[in-house]
Amino acid sequence: MVFLNNGRGGFTQSYPNYVSFRDRNRTLDGLIAYRIQPVGLSHGDKSAYIWGFEATGNYFNVLGIRPLMGRTFTPDDDLRSSPNPAIILSYASWQSRFARDPDIVGKHVKLNSLDYTIVGVAPKAFFGTELLLSPEFWVPMAMEPQIEPGNDWLDRAGTQNIAVMGRLKPGVTWQQAEADLNSIAADRARSDPFSEGLQIHLSAPGLIGAALRGPVVGFASVLMALAGLVLLIACVNIAAMLMARATDRRKEVSIRLALGAPHWSLIRQLLTESLVLSIAGAVAGVLIARWLLGILGALRMPINVPVNTSLPLDSGVLLFTILLCFLTALIFGLAPAIQSARVDLLPALKNQVSERFRRLQFRDLLVGVQVALSLILLVGTVLVVRSLQRAVTIDIGFNPRHAVAVAFDVSLSGYSQDRAKAFEQRLRDRLAMLPGIESIALSNWLPLGAGQSNTTAYAEGKPAPPVNQAAHGYYYNITPDYFRAMRTRLIAGRDFNERDRLGSPLVAIINQALARRLFPNENALGKRFRQGRESGDWVQIVGIVQDGKYQSMNDESEPAMFWPRAQRYSSFTTVVARSSLPAEDVVRRIQQIVLSLDPTLPFFQAGSLEEHLNLPLMPARIAAIMLGAFGLLAVILTATGVYGMLAYAISRRTREIGIRVAIGATKGNVLSLVLRRALLIIGCASALGTALALAAGRFFTPVLYGVTAEDPETYVLALAVMGAIGLIACYVPARRALRIEAAVALREE
Repeated sequence: MVFLNNGRGGFTQSYPNYVSFRDRNRTLDGLIAYRIQPVGLSHGDKSAYIWGFEATGNYFNVLGIRPLMGRTFTPDDDLRSSPNPAIILSYASWQSRFARDPDIVGKHVKLNSLDYTIVGVAPKAFFGTELLLSPEFWVPMAMEPQIEPGNDWLDRAGTQNIAVMGRLKPGVTWQQAEADLNSIAADRARSDPFSEGLQIHLSAPGLIGAALRGPVVGFASVLMALAGLVLLIACVNIAAMLMARATDRRKEVSIRLALGAPHWSLIRQLLTESLVLSIAGAVAGVLIARWLLGILGALRMPINVPVNTSLPLDSGVLLFTILLCFLTALIFGLAPAIQSARVDLLPALKNQVSERFRRLQFRDLLVGVQVALSLILLVGTVLVVRSLQRAVTIDIGFNPRHAVAVAFDVSLSGYSQDRAKAFEQRLRDRLAMLPGIESIALSNWLPLGAGQSNTTAYAEGKPAPPVNQAAHGYYYNITPDYFRAMRTRLIAGRDFNERDRLGSPLVAIINQALARRLFPNENALGKRFRQGRESGDWVQIVGIVQDGKYQSMNDESEPAMFWPRAQRYSSFTTVVARSSLPAEDVVRRIQQIVLSLDPTLPFFQAGSLEEHLNLPLMPARIAAIMLGAFGLLAVILTATGVYGMLAYAISRRTREIGIRVAIGATKGNVLSLVLRRALLIIGCASALGTALALAAGRFFTPVLYGVTAEDPETYVLALAVMGAIGLIACYVPARRALRIEAAVALREE
């Protein structure tokens, strides 16, 4: 299976383009299209707001999916005039919403107040064509006008909102399929201006084409690298301990060698001991992983979309774990094993130790490696935490404090456009009477939310560029007072008013980024633009507002435009209100008003605007949790390594310290002798870790807001923390060294 990306930086196609690709291609065995969409489900006396796929009639056949019960779609189901709309339930929906009813096939449910017949139930293992989404149902795409009332886009070539994927014919390569599809796209461009410049790029399916593949693979790679760093620190720690243990076993090993034991036999025994240790750690790791995956599967994302967070612990993962187990045992157990087998027999039989404080041992270098690697994780953790602190202070184009949002979609209750407008007017009248509200307004959706859409914009009097080079901006349908409620600064011009209604001249307010893009080095106020390249109504710019963040917290001056809601219909409604009253009280009062007008409406969102930011801040918070957990584990391992190195060195040199004390060494001399090497290792390793962290800084950039990867305060803080950890780890062994009595130490062997 291959996914068709549109080559303009997006992953969606128009339905007319899909039909052309489906009917005219010569390289695919089948081509399907789908789109996730919410609906209002009613069954008996129960109603719910759920998400599912609008899918073409060949969806299940091309994928090769057989239903658990009933049947899949037929060609007759995917006709716009179908008298009996069909729906297929997911296994999870059948189980949770219909109590595993064995006679569910043939029964009826209501979607957006229209009757649908349940014709089948999908198998348990099938949850759609996207790894991160778990749809609860599938309906034929021909039913789109009923699923999305007032938004019939099936015949609109300019509306690109469906995902398309297909199955290659046997023996056909990706390059051949791309060439075939692009020849069709080029032919479409001759008659359809919206297809001008369209290039199809194929990618593997499952992650919304190439849209999420890069971020997901990048995040997974960083996570894998972090886990690898912690594993490396743990392995280095174990290797250092094994080398220390090898020194303690010098006499035992020398006796075996003196009795004729071959070197390879000793190495094999020591490697076996390392393998047993590695296997024990792997088993514990798998058990912890199963527990963590259970927690992850139950995690609810801050978004009202069915996100699939469950990850299987399959045979591939277990095989990788086994291979890694043997590999780490071999690599990090081999050096200690060889060191144990290579001893000088005479000194070893006498149990003589030739090491001195001033001489660096290989295990000391291993401790230095732990410190350097831990500092990388420590820097990353501090960077992300500081970024989250800055995220609440950076200018995102609106002020989330003391504001709430309540969202719903009247189309889910089967509202027509006229009925929806009448409902909205009654709602606005009721909301205007709410006491304690500073300002209140309506929008279709809000910046930094899940529902973001963009459109093209062409300036009047300027050469019209091709569609793929035109200005694109996010758009919002708003009522007067929206900017006041959101605390968005109006830079120039005016806000919308009640005179900006249907039938009056079309107007818009744009942000500074779109003004610069459409009319560079000019005053955009009063000028006009339109959405179509060669057609469409001209819209006058009556205001300019500040730039903001619209899709993510990392946006940099993205264009945006705002339409009067009275001139641009939208069934989706978000009530945004600003008040000094508690957010919970304001939300409850708004919900009560909405439900008093229509008690069947389900809510898509209801909470403060600060809670609204949970979604855009989620990547940074996940990174902070992951880095914090890995960083804490790495720091504990490093502290253990430093402590073990110094404690072992002191235990092996108790006699030497006793002699020094006996000939007049002061406590300061002993402390300097003990700490000098440890602090030198920590200092040099910290310098190396700082350089490595600077080099790895670009991996942290996607989750940083208002902080650069080279932030000096972060590095100072990380170095201070690492220094403090090093001193704490050195404290107990150093204190033990100061308590050594010369008479006792001189009697030791």
